Amino acid sequence: MRFLLVLGALAAFPAVAQPVQRHLSATDFLVDGADLIDKRVAVSDCRIVTASTSFLQCSTNGGSFMIDSTGLDKETLRRAIKACSSVLTGPQCQADVYGTAFYFHGKPGLRDAVISWGGRSGVISAAPAPAYRRQEPSQPEPCRGRMARGAGSVTMCIE
Repeated sequence: MRFLLVLGALAAFPAVAQPVQRHLSATDFLVDGADLIDKRVAVSDCRIVTASTSFLQCSTNGGSFMIDSTGLDKETLRRAIKACSSVLTGPQCQADVYGTAFYFHGKPGLRDAVISWGGRSGVISAAPAPAYRRQEPSQPEPCRGRMARGAGSVTMCIE
């Protein structure tokens, strides 16, 4: 019974259960994304140019890809919608994105994403993926880092 509970807990937190398997630029994701389906990736140098409650669009030289926004934490989604809903976005919409590659309407995209705002080209490839820790609901101290999506009343904090 304990084994099933632990297994269920890991399934509820895909960002924790799957380490990043590949670090690449947004341009490289456009080219290699189909080979990375169901793998956890870290994509640098994303410029978010469209944001909605369904998806975000990451644009780079030569194309763009979609990020499923249904799993983003509310503050990240709110920031994206307010600041990045136009192709005339500025540096506030540069981001590094950690997510699982999947097919989004027949093209590679990212789901179960965590966004790190202020991304700069090449930095993500040298940096490790963000460290995650669980914050229990009874814990009085809020996350000090950025918050990621959690399941139910459990919040994931990015250190």
